[in-house]
Amino acid sequence: MSQSSALKKAPEGTDRTALKQQLRDSACAMVPRLRTRADQATKLHQLPPENVQEMIDAGFFKILQPARWGGLELDAMDFFDVQMTVAEGCMSTAWVLGVVACHNWQLALFDDRAQKDVWGEDDNTLISSSYMPVGKVTHVDGGYRLGGRWNFSGGSKHCKWVMLGGVVPPKTGGEAPDYRTFLVPIGDYRIVDNWDVSGLEGTGSHDIVVEDVFVPEYRTHRSIDGFLSACCGGTATACPPGTEMSRVTWIGTCRNPVDGRDYLISYNDCCGSSFCGRCFCKRNDGDRPVYLTGKSNDINWCMANTSKGYHCTVALLVGLADA
Repeated sequence: MSQSSALKKAPEGTDRTALKQQLRDSACAMVPRLRTRADQATKLHQLPPENVQEMIDAGFFKILQPARWGGLELDAMDFFDVQMTVAEGCMSTAWVLGVVACHNWQLALFDDRAQKDVWGEDDNTLISSSYMPVGKVTHVDGGYRLGGRWNFSGGSKHCKWVMLGGVVPPKTGGEAPDYRTFLVPIGDYRIVDNWDVSGLEGTGSHDIVVEDVFVPEYRTHRSIDGFLSACCGGTATACPPGTEMSRVTWIGTCRNPVDGRDYLISYNDCCGSSFCGRCFCKRNDGDRPVYLTGKSNDINWCMANTSKGYHCTVALLVGLADA
């Protein structure tokens, strides 16, 4: 892993309160310098390299990054505090920080091989995105062919990878389309310099073009993905030790094929620890109406808890339909 950043991975036993204060102090100290470069960002139609490098050196992009990949693995609110402070100096810089740094959180949901591809040689590598599902996707052995043009990829010229949205068509009739995020290296896409706007000019939210490239299965993330509590030290209905159930939930109904009865189920996240990473729950077979994964399941329900880290998911029986 690269050790070029000034703020490295937090060592075991680090005072997290002191670390959070260090991040806030760094953001406050950065504000005057960002203000002096705000006009330059407007003229460049992207952030000055100095802005991005300062945030790398301060560890801002690593706030949500997994510790095992050199990250600080702090809470979302710690990140928001830093982002809001950065916005006092330059709104475009805060926008790019907010977008790009969140991808380090999502990358932790990908297969370990994808994380190694991005961070294996340099744990400061950054990722841009455009999640709109406009990509043309076809099934091939070992993965997919992907092509298309995506708009609004903020900070793209400072990144070496991009996350792109696309809908995987069903292989057989009756199956639901499958929304995924595709992780693509910079050698497989080009950036169209077309960010000529009247607001947030410095975000550099250019278009991304991909021309029929191969994306392996392991470099995709399904919106319906999650981890089963029973494989993470808990049970199907109880969270593992050291975690707590999310205070908010989403409700669904299902029919038990054994008894033919309809059940009302509450799906809760288990919060307070890093991702379990075992036993993906990613099936939506037979859902009626078709389950809109991109609008429902890709929400971290731990955001309402004091400790907001997602670990896994449980299902609770709420009710049984009358016969």
